[in-house]
Amino acid sequence: MLAGLVLFSIGLSASVGSAQSTPHPSVSQNGPRATSLRELRAREPDPARIEHALAVEASMRQLARLAGGDTEEWGLAGLLHDIDFAATRATPSRHGLVGAKLIEELGFSAAVAQAVAAHDDRAGVPRRAPMDHALYCADRAYWAVRASGLALESASATPAAVVDSLKRKGITNRIDDDLTAACTALGVTLDDLLGISIEAMRVASAPGRSSPVHGEELGKTPSD
Repeated sequence: MLAGLVLFSIGLSASVGSAQSTPHPSVSQNGPRATSLRELRAREPDPARIEHALAVEASMRQLARLAGGDTEEWGLAGLLHDIDFAATRATPSRHGLVGAKLIEELGFSAAVAQAVAAHDDRAGVPRRAPMDHALYCADRAYWAVRASGLALESASATPAAVVDSLKRKGITNRIDDDLTAACTALGVTLDDLLGISIEAMRVASAPGRSSPVHGEELGKTPSD
């Protein structure tokens, strides 16, 4: 795993307040990250989906550091990638497309909207930019780790253990050639990606978690 994992510095903004609609991130007194989380909470009632968004956000920030991307922009893509999940549950081919339109209406960058539109293959939007590949990787890695059934609080939850568990369960489609190719496009290995996801999920899944993930919380083993 990359040595940079132990310096998993996320650098997210300060804690956010209650969910409310905001017309444009530039008018938010708490910044675009706080606006993003409020907008997400206003549309997603399931705490598990918020936890997922926080973990993918943290993974995206680390991937940005490794790939030379903008950590703030990549983090926003991770946080907002499922903003339309509840609205498109019955029409999965629209998932990401509805979210991308909303993200543009909220005033976020076209690059963030494009990454969100392309993160789910069912929408049929091709991935081109590094951030597109990163969001696809971060989202899929989260579900691969979750599908492995490993206890995140255990030090035995490692990339190799995730792969072994998926193989035993016969669900290696979670780590298929498409995911490996996307990792290659970013210049990371599958082990790097799974390790990043495990670390992000450990912190984002802490009971009552709603504040941003800070760097000093990451890169630790459960026994630290």
